[in-house]
Amino acid sequence: MTNERPSPVLAGGPISLPTIRVLLVSAIVSLSYLGLCAEIWERGLDLPDRFGLVEFFSLSFETNLPTWAASALHGSAALVLALIAASRAVPAGRGAPNSDRRIWWMLSAIFVYISIDETV
Repeated sequence: MTNERPSPVLAGGPISLPTIRVLLVSAIVSLSYLGLCAEIWERGLDLPDRFGLVEFFSLSFETNLPTWAASALHGSAALVLALIAASRAVPAGRGAPNSDRRIWWMLSAIFVYISIDETV
């Protein structure tokens, strides 16, 4: 018998953890590359930005694609931490809440705050 974990299901089909990792790393590398290109376009080449793409992809500005991506990552981390906290149910017969559970809820709240702060 093998000791395999079930794969997360997204859009009706299983997605393996290595696939999720590749997608996340690819997104981060792509955003970093686009941000670098935007910085070079604005500061290095000193070319006009007719379509506002420099501000949209730049890592130096706020309320753009890299900021929203970072906020989404923090928000998804908060969601995962909340799911972990919710799964740490207090066993029957014990009146005191699990201190482990409180820590997970506090971490989730911190990541929600970071996500909101990143967006605002």
